[in-house]
Amino acid sequence: MQINDTSSSMLSSSAVDWDHDGKWELLYADEDDLYLIDVTTGTSLFVGTDVDPTLHESSTRAESPSVADLDGTGSLELIVPSSRVPGNDGQWTGITVIGSATDSWAGAGRTWNQSNFVPGRVDDDLTIVATPGDNPEGWRAAASFPPASGVDKPDLVLLDAEKCEDCPFLYSWVAVGNIGGVDATNFLVSAYDTGSALIHQETALSLASGDSVWVGPLEISSSIDVTWVVDDLDQIAECDEANNELEYSLGACP
Repeated sequence: MQINDTSSSMLSSSAVDWDHDGKWELLYADEDDLYLIDVTTGTSLFVGTDVDPTLHESSTRAESPSVADLDGTGSLELIVPSSRVPGNDGQWTGITVIGSATDSWAGAGRTWNQSNFVPGRVDDDLTIVATPGDNPEGWRAAASFPPASGVDKPDLVLLDAEKCEDCPFLYSWVAVGNIGGVDATNFLVSAYDTGSALIHQETALSLASGDSVWVGPLEISSSIDVTWVVDDLDQIAECDEANNELEYSLGACP
C-alpha cells in the first residue's frame, strides 16, 4: 500500500478493533486518503462500504485520525481532520465524523484528549489516572471494545496482554472482556508457561456484560512465553468457547 506525504513527512495513526474481532486495525490518513487497514492482510476495510476515503485530503501538519464514542450509543466513531491541498480533489474540510448507521461498530471510550492518548490514563470526565496499574482498565486498555452481542449467554474473551519490567522481575497483566449479553460470574483466569505448568491463577472473578478488566500481575524472573486462559475450568457456558486463550511473550530483562 503506497502512502503519500511529500509535505511535512509527519504522519501518525491510531489502533482500533473496529470490527470487534479481537484484532487491531490501523486507522491512518495521509495527504490523499483515509485508510482503515487490516494489519494481517494489509487491505483497506473501507472497500465495499459507504465510506469514500478519497474525499479526505490533508497537508499533514500535526493532525491524526482518532476514535471515540461521541454520541454514547456504544458504537465508536472515526474522527478525521482534513484540510484542502492545492491540486488535490478531496472534499472534506475541518473535522469529519464517520459512524455506523446501525451502531454495529465496536465500542470505545468517549474521550480522546491528546495526540498520544492512551486509554486507561484518562477517564471520560477528563480526570487523570495517577496510578493506571490500579485502574480496572490498566494503562493500555484496548482503544475499542466490542459491544455486548445481545445473545443471552456470556462470552469471555482475552483482549490484550501487557508487561512491566522491574528487573530482575517481569510482571504481566491480561485484559479480559465479556462481549456476551449476560454477566459472567465465578470464573478463573490462569497463566501457563511453555511446559504447560500453571504459574498464576485468579479465582472467583465476575464481569458484567460489555465490561472489561485487567487481571494480574503475574510475577516472574525469567524469559518465557505465557499462555493466558480465561474460564480455565469451563465453569461458564459461553457463546464462543474458542476465544479463551492468548499467547504472550514476556521477553527478558534488558
